[in-house]
Amino acid sequence: MPPQTVESKKDVLNASFARVHPGYLVVSLPHDFALPSMLSVREDVEELTRLGDRVFHPLQPPTGSGLSDPFPPPLAWTMRMKNLSKFSLYANVMDVPRDLFDPVASALFNIIQSCQESCEEELCLSSWYLPHDKRPGQINSILLFNAHYKLTTYLSGPTLDRPFSALPHYMVLLETIKRDADTDKPLWFQYPTLYEAYADALVLCGIFTDHTRQALEHVIEAADSQCTTTPVPAHARLMSRIHLSNVLLRLGKDPEAQKEHTDWAARLLRKNPRLILVDKLYQVLARDDQEAHPVLIALGGRKWLESVKRAPTAGMDDRMLRRCYSCGAREPHKTLFRCAGCESAWYCSRQCQKANWSMHKEACKNAIQYKARLQELRETDPSTAQLVEDYMGWRDAACSNRLYAFSCALGLHRDPSRGRTHVILGELEYTPQASKDVRYKFRVTKCGVFRITDVLSDIELVAELKAGEGKRYVEKYIREADAMDRSGGRTPILVFMLASEFQPVMKPYSWALHSLRDMPHDPEWRRLVNKCAPPGTMKLRSGAKDAEHVF
Repeated sequence: MPPQTVESKKDVLNASFARVHPGYLVVSLPHDFALPSMLSVREDVEELTRLGDRVFHPLQPPTGSGLSDPFPPPLAWTMRMKNLSKFSLYANVMDVPRDLFDPVASALFNIIQSCQESCEEELCLSSWYLPHDKRPGQINSILLFNAHYKLTTYLSGPTLDRPFSALPHYMVLLETIKRDADTDKPLWFQYPTLYEAYADALVLCGIFTDHTRQALEHVIEAADSQCTTTPVPAHARLMSRIHLSNVLLRLGKDPEAQKEHTDWAARLLRKNPRLILVDKLYQVLARDDQEAHPVLIALGGRKWLESVKRAPTAGMDDRMLRRCYSCGAREPHKTLFRCAGCESAWYCSRQCQKANWSMHKEACKNAIQYKARLQELRETDPSTAQLVEDYMGWRDAACSNRLYAFSCALGLHRDPSRGRTHVILGELEYTPQASKDVRYKFRVTKCGVFRITDVLSDIELVAELKAGEGKRYVEKYIREADAMDRSGGRTPILVFMLASEFQPVMKPYSWALHSLRDMPHDPEWRRLVNKCAPPGTMKLRSGAKDAEHVF
């Protein structure tokens, strides 16, 4: 039976992965717990469309259950849509395809109603209720909290954009955590992520009050503090200052602070507009139900927003992909500085730099040797010096389009684990006249996707390694990529490029898994690799076969 190819699927995301994530509050799931297949979830969605309001029709309990009355309508809904309901409550929000947001939100709403209207015996008969290791009632409250939390995420996001519907659920969440919160610490220090989302929803609803202002100021206070219980999202400070610029203007208060927030946010967005997803920027800065946003006016209006959609410049790419090599921190949450030796690695503190030194040491020393050679060449052979400088620039430059292309080539949308089992192999050609942009000083003439175990001998040959050293060589770069990921939400991308003028080099990258949802699979990924002609297929001396379509 021939291997199934990505192209044979109407949408690679239909059969994509979805990781289990019970919710904001921890609940231990049974060891054999598994999410329903994406196919069964989509079948439920089709059945939901067909049934319409009949999905709420009375449903009798099964014989022998000891129950006689029909299930409450919301519980009947979740029982008819059992796969959709179970998936909605336990799937990681970042793994849910956008076209399922609306039915998933409906499922979560009916789960909430079921918890409120049904007895324990009724709930235990559903597919999503799992009281395996908690006392009755305790598991109910945890599942209910998590359903509220996930529902707010869908409703207040840019895809559904229903902040008014989300706000009552945020109020439930805040009242719940107040009962269990540490009274010695402010709420926003203990639950900064939830509080930031609540403040965001207030502004999206157009609730420009002193309460909204205080909520935003609390988020900034938490982002600036080192005393928060959980990490504050990297974008929290930026988003809160964008919102404060608008809230203070509508309130007509503190014009100096309002101008400071506006200028600060506009300056940072000009420098790196990709710190916030484009859809979120449109949702916040260009709402049809609100007056013109002061930050958008400062940026130049909708023309600036349209420019953000275009391919990122070299500077934008560099700032967008820049993060601490040790802890993964990004600007503006922390100020980053370059390694003084190689001038390519970034760190947020001397402590992080020291912690990462064992991983970075070899690459740093190689870069220093390259720079020394470059300086000598500038005096004796300027043309070769330019070649070396362009190669080092190409190798170290951030290029989001090329990385996205390689994520598609690896098939990470279908199986993210392939970042650890497969490698991109390619050949380079020097094209100095093609562009002034260092990202395009070299052209990838050939490339392909190969299973690492199939090409270890090829890697050993071209990298001048001894037989048997290839595995350790590759594993070292996987560890280097993993060192950039402290969240567990990224996967490595290994790229091994050959250039006739240089020693071949393995380059590790770290790719955020949520990007697989924000940027759908592109089967024509080769056209994104170069600025000009796409690369051809790669054939290896060992005879190893390209594994792009082999899953």
